Amino acid sequence: MNGEIRRTFGELFCEDMKISPQEFRAVVLKRTLYPHARWLQGILTACDAEFFRADLDYVNDVQHLRRLRDLWDISDDFFQHPGSKRRLKRVFRLRVSTYRMIKLVRAHLRHGTHVPFELEE
Repeated sequence: MNGEIRRTFGELFCEDMKISPQEFRAVVLKRTLYPHARWLQGILTACDAEFFRADLDYVNDVQHLRRLRDLWDISDDFFQHPGSKRRLKRVFRLRVSTYRMIKLVRAHLRHGTHVPFELEE
């Protein structure tokens, strides 16, 4: 990449969406939660402030992503996170959809001319 520093997915996403870095987590969480989880987010958070902790950790890790191939490892870590193994989250899918996250990252990469990741090594 001619010695230039690769920008993170979060930096490029915020720039393209015209949002601040502080808004990134909330915007990406809303876009990647399963639809029924989105509707229940307020209630679930009111009952347990840590209910979406694993999901927010996943979003945070994706925010700092610099290489597309690392997304698979980050997604695997999300599934291994103790907070992702809760029965409500697994059975009723009250969580982030990794498929939606992958689609979001790929769609963003195709948008515009930004290439923040090293696609092949």
